Amino acid sequence: KIESFIYSTFTFIFMVDLEERLIQRIERGEEIDAAEAFLIASGVKTQKQIEQYKQKLQQIKDGFHATIGTPATHRVLDRAEAYRSDYRELPDDTEALTGFLLHEYLWDTKLNRYNSEFLFPRVIDNQLSDSTEDVGDCIGLVCLYHTIGNLVPITTVPFIRDDHIYLHQRT
Repeated sequence: KIESFIYSTFTFIFMVDLEERLIQRIERGEEIDAAEAFLIASGVKTQKQIEQYKQKLQQIKDGFHATIGTPATHRVLDRAEAYRSDYRELPDDTEALTGFLLHEYLWDTKLNRYNSEFLFPRVIDNQLSDSTEDVGDCIGLVCLYHTIGNLVPITTVPFIRDDHIYLHQRT
């Protein structure tokens, strides 16, 4: 029991240290890594875990990049053209198109995306899992799209309105 107490106390102190360092960086106006901030806020306790989850995010991004130029991408581009002529203004802008393709990639890989999971590590694991179609709730999905968007790179800004979180892509 004493070993368990020591381990949990040490883990708590280290976690507070990660959170405290993040808060201090924010207070100093330093640029912060969104993925790291979301992971710490979700309870990730060590720098090693942060790096492991950042590798998983890279894996998702690499999966997206692997689809560019494939027949699947051409189908998505055909849908983009349909949206443009139908009801959306999809500008002739590489970043906007990349954002659209990323959204379609994430959607196509997990069609039944929504569940009640908001903790970022679990959302990442769900996105990569072969055993579940559910990924996360609006908070977790916005965090996922935002961090993958940063890697692609596209510029996105999360915002809250009427008790819901959205992600706006700057074009």
